[in-house]
Amino acid sequence: MKGSSKAIKRVLDHLKSTGRVLGVVESESSYAISEKIAPVDIQYQVQGRKPLILQYRSYNPYLVKEDFLSILPENIYKNRGQFTNELDFQLMKVRDPKYFQFKDQYYLLFNDYNTLTEYANLTKHSRINKVRTKMTPLLQPLPTMIAKFQKYSRNLYNAFQSSEQYFEGLNEKVDIGKEINTSRLRSILDSIREIQSKSVLVWNLPTELRSKDILNYFWFYNIRSSFKIYWDDEMKRNLRYISFENSNDAYRFKRNYHGVLAKELLKLSRGEGAIGTPFETGSDGNDSKVLIEYLSE
Repeated sequence: MKGSSKAIKRVLDHLKSTGRVLGVVESESSYAISEKIAPVDIQYQVQGRKPLILQYRSYNPYLVKEDFLSILPENIYKNRGQFTNELDFQLMKVRDPKYFQFKDQYYLLFNDYNTLTEYANLTKHSRINKVRTKMTPLLQPLPTMIAKFQKYSRNLYNAFQSSEQYFEGLNEKVDIGKEINTSRLRSILDSIREIQSKSVLVWNLPTELRSKDILNYFWFYNIRSSFKIYWDDEMKRNLRYISFENSNDAYRFKRNYHGVLAKELLKLSRGEGAIGTPFETGSDGNDSKVLIEYLSE
């Protein structure tokens, strides 16, 4: 009887508050659930639509679209190059807008919410490189995301032009304009695709190497420009942006020098005689490795 009395009381309260007899009276548990998802709904409203992006976190910076296609059930027993792509999406690698480094996140941009949902359901028990895939809908408002990628795009474009243009443009405000949609996001990414293919980031080049020294020593690569975008003289650490005239040289540079000991690179440069006396400063004790990131990977 107590359960029936509570049910009748909820119906009467519902009728009194809404004036409607028809409708479902929610239990206390369903109220709690609706409270939990309310912030998500607000984010969707800010974005103006249901989510179109799945977020995947990974420390592996070398994943490509085929890795995410390979985990679909229809492709599991196929070889790379034979994958079908009925659930189409665009893969976006998230990078820091200022220093261009990979931020351990991938975005999968779908054409519609239903496709996103189907892909998520089909791959929820799959693995990429033996790691269980855990993808979540990205709830970030679209204007915020466009602003972030717009800033990255602008800074990378400026860096490709010159060091002066890069540093002058860092404090400029981002104007995302009035076109707030996924097509705008795609166009931003497409606009810098060629620049990415001609760009590398290099950690731990010997601090004694100046920009002109790098151009002289690596003369057999068609280097466009080279400058430090981050440095710590005390720790002898620096991050250098190097751009090339063509993508082939950028890729070969990464392949040939990634993982080389900084002190070995310094010895090679001395042995070639391409770099002069400024190096006799005792940095042969530097055991750090040269780490290179090719922005198209």
